[in-house]
Amino acid sequence: MLTLDRLAPAPTSLTATHPSPFMRQTAVLCWGRADHRDPSLARLFAEDSNANVRHSLARALADIPPDERLEYQAITERLRSDKSARVRRATA
Repeated sequence: MLTLDRLAPAPTSLTATHPSPFMRQTAVLCWGRADHRDPSLARLFAEDSNANVRHSLARALADIPPDERLEYQAITERLRSDKSARVRRATA
């Protein structure tokens, strides 16, 4: 992650659909730290088949400013009923 911070910014959408779950998880982290977030990517991450990606999204949503969280309330509710207990706990 620190190495990526030093590189020129790449569109998160390029790694959001990568075959590797590690790359998609990295995309979530970059999305969460971005100044401007694309809500459609949050929906994509919430539907990811990998629980680690969904867990990272839940943590990223918990870390964004409270006034911005309202925009992602439906996604947070979806993650609260996730099949992974780890994802559900991260939304608390």
